[in-house]
Amino acid sequence: MSSLSELFNYVKKVISEKSFLENSKSFDRRPLIERTNALGGQRMKLLHWEVLKECEEIPRSTDEKTVDAIEGIETYDVSKVEVIMVSHQWLRPSLNKDEASSRFSRAFKSFIF
Repeated sequence: MSSLSELFNYVKKVISEKSFLENSKSFDRRPLIERTNALGGQRMKLLHWEVLKECEEIPRSTDEKTVDAIEGIETYDVSKVEVIMVSHQWLRPSLNKDEASSRFSRAFKSFIF
């Protein structure tokens, strides 16, 4: 993709497709994750709730606490897994990233637990 606008339009096209909508009705999220992974960005990762509970903050990707989402779902058994997609970025670059991470972590953990 050469621009953010092109990527946005491509994502809109993908999520409007009948196959995507049909797959979204199933509890098994693997087809949707595989389709998302095929968009060309970073592969989706899974952070198990028990790992999150042990952490003081949302782990950085370099902490290696996450697993590939497809592998994680298969490891934890798809019939017993609920996948919640969370994405965030630093919206206020002037805010200290450690402080922002701590705020986000507290808010996210209060939502999950």
